[in-house]
This record gives sequence, structure tokens and C-alpha cells, in this order.
Amino acid sequence: MTELDVQSASDQLGFLLPKTFSAPMISAGDLSAVGMNPDFEGGVCTTVDDLVGTQEAAVEAALCVHEEMVEWWDEYFAIAQDGGGGYYLMRRDESPEVYLMDSDWCEEPRVVSPNLTAFLEEVKGGEYPD
Repeated sequence: MTELDVQSASDQLGFLLPKTFSAPMISAGDLSAVGMNPDFEGGVCTTVDDLVGTQEAAVEAALCVHEEMVEWWDEYFAIAQDGGGGYYLMRRDESPEVYLMDSDWCEEPRVVSPNLTAFLEEVKGGEYPD
């Protein structure tokens, strides 16, 4: 993602993406190997369309389970899908951690990686943290 991509995504999402997301994504280089896979639900958001679409899908998933948005949702945004109905999230503030929200949406997300750079390294290595 470029700085323009981050700004475009922020505009479309309606909130400013934190530097803890944007800086690592801008400096990560080629993430095509870990990007969204059109053949299955899963992968890291590497484009504006991926990010906006995954955010919308996460909202729909939460609404399917609860019929109304969970109270804590406004603190997070989706950065990836786990391929099994769960979502990797980051906080909208400057917290660096990556969280996992399981497909049941029953509890608040749990930390699975200390920061986005570490998360991307795990994914590049073929492992999605759980």
C-alpha cells in the first residue's frame, strides 16, 4: 500500500487508519504472496478494496451472529480473514497488537501477534497466528 492507498482507505472506511497499521503496510514491500485469495475466504488485506471489503464482511459476520453490532467494534478494524470465518483485527488507536476474532463473535478479540510486522512475517512464513 502507498500513502495514497492508506488515505483512500481511510476516506472510504470513515476513520483514520493508525500509523501502527499504515507505516508497516507502506514499508512492507511486495505482499502479493500473502494477499487476499479469490479462491477462498482468507488472506491479508493488501489493497484498498481488500481492506474495505474485509471490513464490510466483518460487520456482516458480526450482525449475522448478534443481529446488532457488538459494543466494542468501533475500537477495531479488520486487516485479514483467517479462512474459517474469523478476522484478524487491529485497534483504531495506536496500539500495535494484532487480534483474532473467532467466527463465533462471543468474546472480545484476543491478541495473537505483538505488532503488524511480526504478524506479516508469520503469514509470509505460511502460518496464521492463533
